[in-house]
Amino acid sequence: MSKIKFKKQLLVTLGATILLVWFSGTNTFADSKKQLAQMVMDHEQKIASLEEVINNLDSGSEEETLAQI
Repeated sequence: MSKIKFKKQLLVTLGATILLVWFSGTNTFADSKKQLAQMVMDHEQKIASLEEVINNLDSGSEEETLAQI
């Protein structure tokens, strides 16, 4: 009898978990994907800015480099 109760409880828990993920998962994953894409774009802009500063350092224009920082 104990095994039957355990199996029933396990099935109910799994079913509830699956339903919870199914109903809330679509919006959550889409929002997370948008946030990740925004973070990647921000980091790419920062990297490009740093590369420009490095190029200016290499070219020797100290005033331009200090103005960008």
